[in-house]
Amino acid sequence: MTFVISLGGSILIPETGKVEVKKVKGLLNFLKEIKEKSVIVVGGGTTARVYINSVKELSKEKRDQIGILATKLNATLVAELGDFSLLHPSEISMKRTLMRLKKLKYAVISGWKPGFSTDYVTSYIAHKLKEDKVINLTQVGGIYTKDPTKYMDARLISRISWEEFLERFNDPWLPGKHVPFDPLAAMLCKKHKMKTYVTNIDGLIKWIKEDEFVGTILY
Repeated sequence: MTFVISLGGSILIPETGKVEVKKVKGLLNFLKEIKEKSVIVVGGGTTARVYINSVKELSKEKRDQIGILATKLNATLVAELGDFSLLHPSEISMKRTLMRLKKLKYAVISGWKPGFSTDYVTSYIAHKLKEDKVINLTQVGGIYTKDPTKYMDARLISRISWEEFLERFNDPWLPGKHVPFDPLAAMLCKKHKMKTYVTNIDGLIKWIKEDEFVGTILY
């Protein structure tokens, strides 16, 4: 089994600007302790949004390129924290990335190319590695009826079908857009009958240790 994980960039660097070294390092050490092959795709998060939102006059493709650079920065940091192998699909191509992944036990991946979020990259890699699930780690640890950081009455959606998810959240994806899960990635998962488990770092560790999942299952 391979854990194919989308690590939200905002987990690494939340809006406070403080790098969550201890939290992320704890995840990486845990993955090595359980000795399962792990592939982590790191998002641009807060870092990407700050840069992208400062140049709204640029084309979508150029802003996307800036976002990819943010994922490369974040991925480099994560790889160093866990002593994982680091791969940049934007530099070596996705084909070569997949070829190298077959030989690596622990790897960190950055963004790929304009138009494709790191959620999509994670889902694509999971499909190509013949895995039937994607793990999406976010700050809030699930998908809610409203933004739980703003609304006290937001409720966790524990299970939601791809059809219902795409009806609710099928807005066009834009560089730096903050969505529960990229709709393009959702369509890919739906097509290939892959489940996505949305949780946070603590939730993932508890799930593996105690076989108790807290978060959202997309199916």
